Amino acid sequence: ASVYNAMPVEGVEMLITFMKDFENKQ
Repeated sequence: ASVYNAMPVEGVEMLITFMKDFENKQ
């Protein structure tokens, strides 16, 4: 939980977008 609190919201959204794009490429 502390990791998410320390991470900016922009970083979280970018990570989610990266994961979705990675799934689409496979």
